[in-house]
Amino acid sequence: KQIDISKVLNSSGIPTILPIEFNNQNFINHNNKYYLIYNYLEYKTLNSDELNEYYITTLAQTLASLHKLNLHYDLPIQYKQINIDYDAYLTKFSKETKYKELYKLMLDNKKELTNLINTCNNILPKLNKDLCISHNDYKLKNILWNDEQIYLIDFDASSLSNPAVSLAESAFALSRQNGKVNYDFYKLYLISYLKTYGTLNTNYSEALTCAMNGKL
Repeated sequence: KQIDISKVLNSSGIPTILPIEFNNQNFINHNNKYYLIYNYLEYKTLNSDELNEYYITTLAQTLASLHKLNLHYDLPIQYKQINIDYDAYLTKFSKETKYKELYKLMLDNKKELTNLINTCNNILPKLNKDLCISHNDYKLKNILWNDEQIYLIDFDASSLSNPAVSLAESAFALSRQNGKVNYDFYKLYLISYLKTYGTLNTNYSEALTCAMNGKL
């Protein structure tokens, strides 16, 4: 999946690092684990305290360019609704001492968790009408910089998602500094994204609700 997505993005003008073909294959088996091999680049990742307006704007514009690629895919049925059997988890957790705290946490919040899922499922039909490639780990550790060049890496968690949901998740992740959200960066990130992407087809408040509920 990483290889296919990287090729699509590169052919569409979004720079990603393509793996090296070795002995007619891209994966190397070492100690029963598989590794992708890439060219080494003299690029660096940023720490959150290094972020400035230029970086925030570039990050938002790059994500918007990624989301604008229309691949005409549809989500498999299992991704169209969230189903979590809390009773099965509670039964499992109740039998093992190491899950004691988690068992109590889930038991005390079962009703609230169920309400969060129901809220998401009410919104999902609208979200799934508009899909894009979502990196799903669009964080500083997966973004390489060299002066004004930017490269994306690590697409193993990628999937189809709603662009507004992906925007909501990444806006908070990339605007955090010293454990708090820098709301000047947060607003700049949203504005820069929309200037490149255009008008969202999804209500942002609903997308934000689904993004945050999904994380919980």
